[in-house]
Order: sequence, then C-alpha cells, then structure tokens
Amino acid sequence: MKRVFTALLAAVMGISMCLPMVACADGEDHEHEVTSWTVTVAPTCTQAGTESGVCTVCGKEISREKAALGHDWQHVSYNTEPTCEAEGEEKVRCSRGDAEDVRTVPATGHTLSDRNIVKLERPASCTENGLRIVRCSVCNKEVEDAIPALGHAWKNDEVNLTEPTCTQEGTVHATCSRCGAEEVRSVPALGHDWELFYTIETPADFEHDGLKYQTCSRCDERTNETVIPKLNPNEPTQYQFRAVRASGDVVKLAGIGYEIFSEDGVSLGKGDFRNGTATAALKPATYKLKLTSLPKGYTAESEYTVSWENLVSDIRLTAKLVMEQPEASTSYAVGSVMNDLTFDTIKTNAREAESVTLAGLLATHKIVVLNFWDTSCSFCEYEFPGLEGAYERYRNDVALIAVDDPDGMGSEESESEVRAYANRMQMTFYVSIDKAGLAERFSVPTTGYPMTVVIDCEGAVSYIHDGALVNPSNYNDVAYSTARFSELFEKYTSAPYFHA
Repeated sequence: MKRVFTALLAAVMGISMCLPMVACADGEDHEHEVTSWTVTVAPTCTQAGTESGVCTVCGKEISREKAALGHDWQHVSYNTEPTCEAEGEEKVRCSRGDAEDVRTVPATGHTLSDRNIVKLERPASCTENGLRIVRCSVCNKEVEDAIPALGHAWKNDEVNLTEPTCTQEGTVHATCSRCGAEEVRSVPALGHDWELFYTIETPADFEHDGLKYQTCSRCDERTNETVIPKLNPNEPTQYQFRAVRASGDVVKLAGIGYEIFSEDGVSLGKGDFRNGTATAALKPATYKLKLTSLPKGYTAESEYTVSWENLVSDIRLTAKLVMEQPEASTSYAVGSVMNDLTFDTIKTNAREAESVTLAGLLATHKIVVLNFWDTSCSFCEYEFPGLEGAYERYRNDVALIAVDDPDGMGSEESESEVRAYANRMQMTFYVSIDKAGLAERFSVPTTGYPMTVVIDCEGAVSYIHDGALVNPSNYNDVAYSTARFSELFEKYTSAPYFHA
C-alpha cells in the first residue's frame, strides 16, 4: 500500500511540474515566471537533480528537473596507441567520480610537409586538383596527397564593360593569366560618398525659412535635408566662414586667423578657423572679414564682404608648391602644401633609375600619387594589381611613385630585394626607397601599410588613406581594386580638382 501511495504522489508531483498554466486565487490562469532558481537536489553524471524558485506572478514555489551532467572523461592511458593509419584504444576516467570506460581513438593521419615531397605526379591547375607523393615524417610511408586547385588568376581588361556607380554593380571582362579562361565578372557598387558640409538650396531671409542638404560627390544624390529658420533682425544669427580651395575642399589646417569689422570699420573681434570653418554670432547685417594669417604655401584675398543674404561665406585659398626643402619638424596632413621633394627611383624592368622632383612631375602630370608599402605587407600585394590596372589607364595624367619602407615591417630590405619584388609584381610606375622616413611625416595614425597619398595640381595634399583601399572581402578581386583606384585617379584629375 505504501508503494502505491508513493507512486501516486510521484505521479501527481510530475503532473504539477509539467503544467505551464495554473489557476491563482483570483481564478486567472498564467504561465509561471521564475527569475532565480536554487538547486535543491544536485544532479550527478547519470542522475537528474531538481531546482526550485518562486513565481514572480503568483508567489508559488515551483520545482523543475535539472538535467544530468554526463561524464567528463579524462584520458588515463592507452591500451593501444593510434598510428598514422590505425585506430587506437584508450582508458578514460570521469573527473567527477570513479567511473571508467574504454574508448576508440581515431588514427592520427599522416604528417606531410613540402620538405618530404618524393614526386610530383600532377600539378594543380585552376580548376583541377593536383597530386604529389609525400613521405610521412612519422611512419616514413610514401602516400598520395592532393594539391588543391589554384583557382583562376583573373586579369581585367583596361575598360570596364559597365562602370560601377554608387548603387549599381559594374561588370568587367577578365582573362585568367594561367589558363586563358574568360569571364564577365561583377564589380561591387561604390556606395555614396557624402559631402561633409551642407549645400544651401535656399538661404533664409527675414520672411521665409531656408533649406540645406548634403550631397554625394559622385552622383548628386542628396540626404539630410534641413530647414534653416528665418532671420530675426533683432537677434544674432550664426555666420559661417569656410576656408576652401578652388576644388571646393575645405582647408582643415591650423594657422588661419581672421578679424571681423562692421561696415563703418569698427573691429568686432578676432578668431581662428578650426577644422576649416569659423562661426560668429552677429545680427543680420553686412560685415568685413580680414584674414590675419595663413598656413605655409597658401595665398588668398585679404578682405571679404559677408552679408545676411548668404550666411555661409567661402574664403578662397590658393596653394603653391613650397620650393624649399622641409624642416625637420615639417609634417603633412590633408590640405598641407608639399615641399618640392626629390625622389631617387630605382631601376626596374619597366624603368631606368632617375631622380624626379614633385615640381618636375606636376609640370607634366595632373597629380602625383605616393603609395607607401613594404615587401612583407600582404595587403600591399593585394592592392598592386589594381593599382597597376588603374595606372595603365591614367599614366598620362598621374605620376605614381611606389615608396618602399626598407624596414617598415621590422626587417631591412636591400635595393635588389625591392627591385625583384617590383619586377615580380610587374610594376610599370616609379619605385623608390624611403630612406629619409617620408612616410612618418604624414600626420595620420599609421597602423601599417599600404598608405596612399594624392598631391594635386597645386602641390597640396588632397587625400591620404591609411591602410588598404579595398575592402577585406574584395582583396582578391582585381576588378574591384582597379575600379577603386580608377575612381580615385579620375576624381583628382578632373575639374574642379584639376584646373590649368
């Protein structure tokens, strides 16, 4: 009778533990919600335990099963040790008790390395695996080993079948340099390049709100349309001044100072441009702004008229290459005017060694591009095919110098090593060795190579990109890499960046 009662009690408890819905005193059914569980019976390796908690809805104590842990087997010894080809047998013991077992251990497999190749039966091709005979370094048995297919090494034609845009993929015809296979391949969309500063579509006046927005530099798509509140003649409003070049780029350099005067010549205060812009809270009227200082290499008109009719005034700066050699403390950022540097290039299969200057290169080309790299840099190697492809299209307008860091990755490189690398990568542009540490003069938080610098037609730094220009997922896509560099070259060799 006692056994029957116990069985019935267990059955009732089991049913109560499984029911997700219960009726409370107020008659409403609900699903129990427990935020904290306490172990009441600890589980073992083979037996389940229990845990309990209090329902936060009805206050009832709830119990549930806590699953068995399972054995935690630890190796004790081998009955039979596995070999390269045969399984073994091991004795194991559970770390939580005295339970023991015997388990099968998989064969270790042969240990193969390139040093122990006996014979090459069949080389791998782009699409087919190869086969080699290799001696195992453990058992000395000669075994067959598959060589994975190489995959195609695509080389793109000079002209895309369809140029990529901000939102649409492009296409390019490609030929494998190993097997001659041909394919039309897609080039990823470039994505929008939103301008940092707003374009004012309609300026605000005393009766009407204005409107401003940001545009894409590539396709004129607009975003972030913003209302400009109408002016109040009795309250100050924000006048904005932007130090810009003929290209429209804002000069974000320190050293641009100004002073504001009323129409009758009274000074209203001095200030400095920060990040290329300056603001002043003034009542809507007409004022004079005079420049008091400029960064090295720049000239500009000394006085400007600013009016409430256009609250954003562009202060036009013109750059000119600094013909003197840089001082020890000279550094360059985007917007800095370069000194007339000399580059001693090395002899390669494509070019003879010579000394070139920035002034000389800018006299015959629209821009100069410096690509800082190192022979140990894998990202640099990914980029060079695309860089070469873009250079082939723009070589009449772009002077490109690949500037190697002889100890950039911790190991010194000789000129012969740099030459061998350049010839292997089939570089047709200038190659130079950075013996003077020029890369360190560019004020970017350099984490490694490559680094790309564009020097525009006036001798100013228009662009610095630290790191690979291509996305990690597209490192091996030469079409994409070529398109990215082509876009860069096209931008800075065209108006408004290039002007005779």
